[in-house]
Amino acid sequence: YKRQHLEGEETGRAWQVDLTAPAALQALTPARLVLDAVPLSPGTVVRGDTVSFELSLANEGQAVLDLTPTATELRMGQPDGARLRAPLDPQGATLLPTGPATLRMRPVELPRDLVLDDPVASLHVEGEQEGFPFAVDLPLPATALALLDPAGLRILAVESLHPRAPSPEVDSGQVWPVRVVVENAGGEAVDSLRVGLAGSAVPPSTAPTILRPSLAAGAADTLLFELSGTTALGPEVLRARIESARSAVTGAALTPLPALDDQAALTVQRPAALSFTACL
Repeated sequence: YKRQHLEGEETGRAWQVDLTAPAALQALTPARLVLDAVPLSPGTVVRGDTVSFELSLANEGQAVLDLTPTATELRMGQPDGARLRAPLDPQGATLLPTGPATLRMRPVELPRDLVLDDPVASLHVEGEQEGFPFAVDLPLPATALALLDPAGLRILAVESLHPRAPSPEVDSGQVWPVRVVVENAGGEAVDSLRVGLAGSAVPPSTAPTILRPSLAAGAADTLLFELSGTTALGPEVLRARIESARSAVTGAALTPLPALDDQAALTVQRPAALSFTACL
């Protein structure tokens, strides 16, 4: 700081004063926001899910930014279609000094008809820098976000593979091989897929299940069950069902679609008794 002493007269009266001032004025470079190479988290989302996005960026200028939460938002979608706006969460960071920062957006539900534009999304920022208005739009790169359709899990077919197939008759006590085909027709991969097979002679409490660690989007899988030991006679309807599955993206439980064909009909009968007669 510099100090200066002044003296003089005004209308015949003497006066004096001491002045103190900075040695030099400090010029700040304007705020400059730059998105990280991987700016958005999560980077893979599913239509219909509720998501809390976070954006990683840095202020490469010296001026401190004071963001306006009601005006700062993540935008995505097409002008003539479904649009998404996720406002800044005021409970997170709103002051951006020089250096890296993470912006947390309010949770939003992704429209099921949302289609990404080019760019896939943009961050609209409004606020003040050192008391002056500030506004900028930051487009996100095409690699920042992958938008998937929900998983489409369903049972495609149930087929008996017993020795007399396609005849529906099986003998009590014999092994009944049954094939179940399950499909994931959606765009989201599935984890921990469990499928069960039950019927009147195979109650759910003792029904066999098969666990598959994963099922890719657009893929189908064939599961082979072997049922045996029943002594119940008469018509039998075996029904396959998806007991549980989780999203490979979010870990949330999934609800299967209606089955295309989830049943196989059998008739359980008593094996034939053989006898031998000697002829002389």
